[in-house]
Amino acid sequence: RALKFPHPVLWLIIVIAAYQILNINLGHFWDEAWVYAPGIRSLGNDIPSILPDALPVDLSRGHPLLFQFLGGLWMKVFGLSNASAHSYALLVTVLCTLAVYWLLEKSFGQMAAFFASALVAIQPIFVAQSAMLYPEMMMTLGLILALKGYIELQNWLFAIGLSIAIYSKETAIVFFVAFMAWDFLLLMSSRSGLKSFAKYLVPVLVMLSHPALLYLYHGWFLFPGHTGYITFNIQDIKWNARGVLAFLFEKQNRGWIVYPAIVLGVLSLRLRKIWFNLLLIGIGFSVYKVFVWKWVVPTWLYIVIMLIGIFSPLILWQWSNRGKTLNSIHHLIGISYLLLIGFVIFSSMNFYTPRYMLCAIALASIASMTIVWNVGWIPSFGKIILSVVGISLSGYSLLTERYSGELNLGLYDDLRVQQNMVNWMVEN
Repeated sequence: RALKFPHPVLWLIIVIAAYQILNINLGHFWDEAWVYAPGIRSLGNDIPSILPDALPVDLSRGHPLLFQFLGGLWMKVFGLSNASAHSYALLVTVLCTLAVYWLLEKSFGQMAAFFASALVAIQPIFVAQSAMLYPEMMMTLGLILALKGYIELQNWLFAIGLSIAIYSKETAIVFFVAFMAWDFLLLMSSRSGLKSFAKYLVPVLVMLSHPALLYLYHGWFLFPGHTGYITFNIQDIKWNARGVLAFLFEKQNRGWIVYPAIVLGVLSLRLRKIWFNLLLIGIGFSVYKVFVWKWVVPTWLYIVIMLIGIFSPLILWQWSNRGKTLNSIHHLIGISYLLLIGFVIFSSMNFYTPRYMLCAIALASIASMTIVWNVGWIPSFGKIILSVVGISLSGYSLLTERYSGELNLGLYDDLRVQQNMVNWMVEN
């Protein structure tokens, strides 16, 4: 049934914008304060450029500069104030929220699109970063556009979206690998040919251009200050992975919607026998117990169990669906599965802070709601109840969890205290 005007998604945007207007003149926080905001203001003061030499290395940190470049253009027009800076970030957030709805509306229906948009928009980390000068929101926007282009066979949109993500932050290489891995699986199952890889030409050129330019201007392919954080030590990876998974799937009450959606999705898979579905759930439960160290096993067995946990769903699904035509839900969930696994592994091997998880949290929210609204044996009122419960619990977390950092509204408590301190010092 069509949603009536005014469109509910507009109310989501209005609420976020209204809250951020109250904070529009506040200062900046952490990386935003010492890297991104000064970098964008520097470009706003000068001639904005996207090339690596547009900023000193201590401000660029070797990252691609699309987000900073567009912010510099914005500040050329609207000034260098805090209000101007936060307004630019808020515009990216508005576009991201609209993109979530646009991603799902055509292929999955308006109700799935709306509830997914609402679940993403009410995530504490999403609201907290909705007006912050961080590139993760633009990277998330690029991912959503790329998913839209992939699902609807719009290669131009796929290339644009993936290129935006890659040039927002190099972490988006995980997106590239996930899309490529999915197309490789389709090729191996004879569901597509080599010509399906033609859409990667532009993203590949974009992806290679950044390290090539870094080498041309600075003499290195990756920022040395970051490469030192990369670890291949299995004990470090195990420790980091547990924290990454906990924040991605469980913190801020996300577990109440993500885990039921996973179980519903597995039960809805059309495998040859129902016991295959139950086997997948059992494997998933066992892998989870080992992953969070509830069941302690030797390191070699840990690696084996993780590999079984990652590949068994793909193998069972592939074996049970030979010769069947895939549709939008298969592509969305398949790519999301590979991307989320890739993001957990990537984050576990690198310097990790929870604010980096914005795009993965948005994707997990989108995939969860898409599963809920595509389970045929659940009546509409049941889907609405599940959706409202999940959104309400995230909203409860938004309103009650407040501590310093970029993960919830405690951020703005901190910034107000800082502003009051500065005002007092100026007045006295």
